[in-house]
Amino acid sequence: MLAFAYDYMGRRVRKTVYDWATDHWSLTTDHCFVWSGWLPVMETVTESDGTVTRREYVWALDLAGEIDGAGVGGLAAIIETRDDGTPDDIARATEAGAPPPASPRKSPEWSCSRP
Repeated sequence: MLAFAYDYMGRRVRKTVYDWATDHWSLTTDHCFVWSGWLPVMETVTESDGTVTRREYVWALDLAGEIDGAGVGGLAAIIETRDDGTPDDIARATEAGAPPPASPRKSPEWSCSRP
């Protein structure tokens, strides 16, 4: 089963995934999303065993030449950091002919607490 929560602007801020365990629903993963305008900038995934993975979305200019537009083609990188703090680039892309983005700076710590 999936459960979603949205903020006042209609952006998804939480996705909770449950599995049926014989006689009850058991939490599998809890995803929390942080936004900057209409662009997602971070996702925190907490597994049922307490393992936490953080994905940071790094944005560059999109196809319209804007940093805060629709974001089409503007996603420069997705950086995944696991519990041990080791970053792992899982995706990196640039626009055709555009220089690659600079390495992202260390971002502030964010937390996503369960209600």
